[in-house]
Amino acid sequence: MKEINFDYLKEKIKPRPYNAHKGSMGCLFSVCGCYGMAGAQILSATGALRSGIGLLKLAFVDSVYPIVAPAVPEAVYLPMQANSVGIFSA
Repeated sequence: MKEINFDYLKEKIKPRPYNAHKGSMGCLFSVCGCYGMAGAQILSATGALRSGIGLLKLAFVDSVYPIVAPAVPEAVYLPMQANSVGIFSA
C-alpha cells in the first residue's frame, strides 16, 4: 500500500502550462442519466470539471436540458431524444 502525502502529490501533479487551453487539458464525453435523474448528470459533470478536465461534452435526454444546462454552464451539450420510457438508446 502506498501512502499518499503532499510530497507524493507534488511529484505526480504538475502545474498547468501557461499557454494551456481547453483542448490541451483533456476531453470527456459523458453519456449519463435519464428523465428523473438529472442530479446524477450534474454530479458527474461537476466532478469531471473539478478534476481538471478541459472540455466536457454531455449527452443526455432532452427533457432534462432545462435542469442540467443552468447547473453546468461550462459544458457542451448533446441533448438526445428520449423514447416512451424516458431513456435513449442506440
